[in-house]
Amino acid sequence: AMVPLLHEAGYSYSAILAICAVIFGLAHCHHLIEHVRVNQLEWKQAAGLVAFQLLYTTIFGTISTHLFFRTGSLFAPLLAHMFCNYLGFPDFEDIFSNQRKYTTITFTFVGAWLFIVAMVALDPSPFRSPFFFAPLPPTPDIPSAFIPPKDLR
Repeated sequence: AMVPLLHEAGYSYSAILAICAVIFGLAHCHHLIEHVRVNQLEWKQAAGLVAFQLLYTTIFGTISTHLFFRTGSLFAPLLAHMFCNYLGFPDFEDIFSNQRKYTTITFTFVGAWLFIVAMVALDPSPFRSPFFFAPLPPTPDIPSAFIPPKDLR
């Protein structure tokens, strides 16, 4: 949880989002060795795969950090990470080649649009149940309830 440290160091919301996202993406670069040693890929091909993975894991790192800011707990980003790991990266070739491609494409884009709407309008209150988490005060500069009370600092 780098977010509390970066916030206490005075970093802005945007800077924290960028730093955490890049570090999350870089944390997945170890797959380069796996692709070369286990999958027997050439370094160039393995590097291309890892570069693409770096791109989408960095995007997901941004989403996860935003979820942490919005909810004030690790539960939402952890759940999102588990869900994405379970599903894996979408097979776009299959989306555009199956018999019901227009239906599949429509639902894919509607789902992506609804996800974006939900991220913007997310009501974090279910993730802040006092049963599981201490209530945290909102702050004007960061769109979350993440900042701990003064007596916990």
